[in-house]
Amino acid sequence: MNISTTKLKMYRAENGWSQEQLAEVSGISLRTIQRAEKDGRCSNESCMAIASAFGVSPAELDDEFKSSIGDGSLNIGGIIGITIIIALISTIIAWEWNDLNVFINVWALAFNILTLLSLSFMTCGFTPTLQSIATISWFVKEPKQIKQANQHLPVLRRLIIYSYTSGVFWAITDIVEASYYSFNGENAPGYVYEIGLTSISILYAVLIAELIFRPLKNRIEFLLTHSEQPT
Repeated sequence: MNISTTKLKMYRAENGWSQEQLAEVSGISLRTIQRAEKDGRCSNESCMAIASAFGVSPAELDDEFKSSIGDGSLNIGGIIGITIIIALISTIIAWEWNDLNVFINVWALAFNILTLLSLSFMTCGFTPTLQSIATISWFVKEPKQIKQANQHLPVLRRLIIYSYTSGVFWAITDIVEASYYSFNGENAPGYVYEIGLTSISILYAVLIAELIFRPLKNRIEFLLTHSEQPT
């Protein structure tokens, strides 16, 4: 089968892999990788192995990205999806209405968001990060024949990673702080509170990565690789 040489090189560059490293990760020969990048020819098995190494579907390697996407219409599916998610989260919050601190900690949320943004600013740049985050509006309304939308994909992939990085970082920080309190014989409530912050930091990381950035990345990939744009 034929795969996109442009996508193959792009995905490899995003992961920072050489051709040799991709061959090692995917479990296929270096010669196969070189041939695929040169003329796009590889077997179905090789395509699946390469896609698995990148964490994408084989179909995403099949065709070139479209030059422009979006017709400016409302994304009904996105609106319905957002409404359902908000309803589910609101239901959970309603159950704990008497003590919202169970799920809401402004400081933990702020630390997570600021950390992931800082990491993205350092690696992807200030403007590309903000431009990619701004595509959240595409959940509600399609862009109008926007070009080079694929430039947002590397940033969104890193935002997903950085969401988890920030969550784990602050969770470990809370564990270290709680351990310090415990070892120094300080009160138990402080220890329990810090352990609770550990869980909420991870929760926020999952919510940001899996309910915002990953669906957004998948939406853009869908628009880039499908000729029809169903609502």
